[in-house]
Amino acid sequence: YIDKQTEEDRHDIEGHLHGGIPAADIDALQSYWEVYPTMKQDLLSECRPGYFELKVDNGEVRPAIFEHSEFVSFREGMR
Repeated sequence: YIDKQTEEDRHDIEGHLHGGIPAADIDALQSYWEVYPTMKQDLLSECRPGYFELKVDNGEVRPAIFEHSEFVSFREGMR
């Protein structure tokens, strides 16, 4: 008997078929949303109940985060 310690990777079939980021995946980042309270609404929009889509192009996600005023403020506070 081997106890698997890692959590199983779950797939959202509806998300795969119809697109969108499942709300459960967004909610799993709650600790970040607490530090950057407006970033979620600046990066994401609800495309249908329970699913989100990016407001920025995939290649612009990293710059959008690193240039976000809350991230900049947090980074400066850490210095």
